[in-house]
Amino acid sequence: YNFLIQARKTYRNILFIGALPYNLGRVREYWRDPVWYKYFIDFFNNVDIFAIIDYVAKDYYSLIIKKPIVYFPTFYPFEYAKKYFINRVDKKKIIFIAGDTKRLDTVWGMHIAKEIQKKFPEYLIQIINPGKINIKPLDGANFEILTYMDWETFLKIVGRSYIVINMDTWWTNGRVPADCAVVGTPCIGVNANRQLELFPGLSCEDISGTKKAIDLGCQLIENDIFYEKIQIEAFNRLKYYSYENSVQQFKKLIDLYYQGQINKWTNPEWLNKGVSR
Repeated sequence: YNFLIQARKTYRNILFIGALPYNLGRVREYWRDPVWYKYFIDFFNNVDIFAIIDYVAKDYYSLIIKKPIVYFPTFYPFEYAKKYFINRVDKKKIIFIAGDTKRLDTVWGMHIAKEIQKKFPEYLIQIINPGKINIKPLDGANFEILTYMDWETFLKIVGRSYIVINMDTWWTNGRVPADCAVVGTPCIGVNANRQLELFPGLSCEDISGTKKAIDLGCQLIENDIFYEKIQIEAFNRLKYYSYENSVQQFKKLIDLYYQGQINKWTNPEWLNKGVSR
């Protein structure tokens, strides 16, 4: 904060954009500390633009930040990762359970995957276990545990899977849905920004979406047309967050500010129309 104030005095004509690279779920953990909370408010109320990666949290932030707030998510390495896209007919009969293994949401995902497997027993359940995960909920299921892997390997694993279950109820940016979109694997989930952006038709309400998640999994297996529509829509939307397009959007943001038209900043077309769950 002191650096920002001093910089403003030294460079009076520079545009200061306060970019917050963390999701609201993580930020709120720090707000338990009143000193950190005040530091946060003081800092971002002294920038010219407050850029966030949580578009659903804009109203939340507007309660404490009085500067222009814009949704500007982290770019996705689309140009590189798109080579891992796999067509539906080439995928394996695998239900992959994703999510932060340090949280209990994976337990919920396990139960949902098991219910889908009961109806389609030929589908194998896979999950990553870094060594601290409770796999007791998978008792009686046909499942396989994978060891922790690098991102490139993760893309290959998710790409060959037929469905991903990602029932993470923590406010998050949603890297898993983005990875699923680029490799063409439908992701059933809740809450995450990119889940709602990329897979709105596969998004459930918090903790009350169990039946819907199971029904969606079965529908994806039974309905090829539904599957491919979801697959292609998510892939095309993710293109918007490629590095090159993000650079162009950043330039547009700066131009609008200097033109005094920051209020004309718009989200992607599908968000302007509203995202339905």
